[in-house]
Amino acid sequence: MEGYLVFDMGGTGVKYAVCTGEGEIVKKGTCEAYPDDFDQLLESMGRIFDAQQKEYSLSGIAISSPGFVDQRRGIVHGLSALPCIHEFPVAKALSKRMGGLPIAMENDGNCGCLGEYWKGRGKGRQNVVTLVYGSGIGGGYVKEGKIGQTRRFCSSEFGFMPLIYENGRYRSWSSYSVVNTVNRFNEEQQKNLTGEELFWLAETDEKAREYIERFYYYMAAGCLSVSFAFDPDIILIGGAISRRPDLKARLEEKLVQLKQEDEAFGYSDTEVDTAALGNDANLYGALYNFLYLERCKLEG
Repeated sequence: MEGYLVFDMGGTGVKYAVCTGEGEIVKKGTCEAYPDDFDQLLESMGRIFDAQQKEYSLSGIAISSPGFVDQRRGIVHGLSALPCIHEFPVAKALSKRMGGLPIAMENDGNCGCLGEYWKGRGKGRQNVVTLVYGSGIGGGYVKEGKIGQTRRFCSSEFGFMPLIYENGRYRSWSSYSVVNTVNRFNEEQQKNLTGEELFWLAETDEKAREYIERFYYYMAAGCLSVSFAFDPDIILIGGAISRRPDLKARLEEKLVQLKQEDEAFGYSDTEVDTAALGNDANLYGALYNFLYLERCKLEG
């Protein structure tokens, strides 16, 4: 079978999949990541390539990568959980290890957004934003089916936005990620809760409820900021938080509250929802990116 090998690189592991050109995942798995040793990371991914090449006729390699990705030069800038891939032609090295096959890399947040645009809840929309909640807040922006390559390749790093002003200083939006919210609660209350446990506790504990209310408030404030900056058709919330059945209702409740605080906020009518593809979003998006770039080459 002809197919494509897709990797989603992260600091704790590398997901991979063999996909058809229509985006069907026919096989997937994981391999070990080596954040500080590129030679070992290259060999770990190379062994996956060797095994899949024996079973499938591979036409290309698609990669979702952390960091600020310069697609044209195949170089990753900025900071990420995989420091060993930064500031050298990493795409060229990967392609050489994998038989010289064509390769395309894109930022993982952008890949997640492309995946939702192609196969998830963004399907059929022209302009889509995803916000991925975890240790920080990442995301992506797809405009009419493609990612815009900006000057420093970091146009969708929403978590870096100075959204919050507390105690005489600005804080980034990521300071109210799930992980950072629970870390602050644990430090203040001398607890050792997980994020999920904090949300459960908020149903009965006033202090925990205060933290969760603030979490949703800043999620809504960030969504409004993104809405006015990009005017997307839909904003999709991803990460483990997206599995909470009440997330959409709680977010919409806070959006209504904010729109009552300032008349200008009411001019945002962007739809919000949860992302649909879970851990596979980056795989779908990386493949879409590869296929899109290959099509652009053929069309000149």
